[in-house]
Amino acid sequence: IKPKSLVDNRMSVLLPRVGKVACLAELCIFGEMGLIPNEITSTIFKELLDVENELAVISAALAIDAFKLKILANDSKKEEEAEVTDLEMKSGLTFPNIEDVNMTVRKQMIENWVSFAGFASILTAKALKNVDKGSEQYAILCKWLEKLLDVVLAGFYDSIELLHSAKNRSSVQKAEQSCTICLLVLDNVISLGRAMSRLMTDDIISAVLHSVLEKILHKWVDDTSHINDNVLDGEMKNDEDKDMNTTWSLKLVQFCQK
Repeated sequence: IKPKSLVDNRMSVLLPRVGKVACLAELCIFGEMGLIPNEITSTIFKELLDVENELAVISAALAIDAFKLKILANDSKKEEEAEVTDLEMKSGLTFPNIEDVNMTVRKQMIENWVSFAGFASILTAKALKNVDKGSEQYAILCKWLEKLLDVVLAGFYDSIELLHSAKNRSSVQKAEQSCTICLLVLDNVISLGRAMSRLMTDDIISAVLHSVLEKILHKWVDDTSHINDNVLDGEMKNDEDKDMNTTWSLKLVQFCQK
């Protein structure tokens, strides 16, 4: 399974396709987390059934490319401080030449990397449960899941650091959302049972749990909020913002308590 529909297209086609996958990914993640009615969620997944495997691979590829672009963007900001990594990116899984990807496309991919990852994990977990373990399709999906897991683990630790260094409510919410969806991905991998024990080893699980306990749950126990009061002061402009901020905060804690 190869995301040819994205690889073979250049910048002019990539942006709308990235946007469509991002919107679909967000809907499916909301459904998986119980944030939209079950009837809607069931209808969405029913419509995706025939293209489940292809979408899983495309989403995984987008997540991997987007996270690499995120690292490159962070490196460009740190260039003057000589903190740049050795990562180079001339092409990606979803584009043949990075020069063909303008800043608008890059921004959209970076902003949605964790949604792509969450979407890929949801679809892959569903597909693997219905595929013969000895089939080529099963092996391919597992390989993509392995590549995705590397990105998600790195993104999870990065998101935790951003959660504690955030200087405004918007940054806090983005970090909470990213942490929550990363935990959703890990939960989906664990749900596959022994078949995925090679990917989710005891050491990986222990490291994640340690980070959750030390940097998220303990923080909530010590204080009713994991950010300073001056961050929250005056930044929640309406009830809708409060509801969404509260939703991601509660979902993050719920996943941490699993």
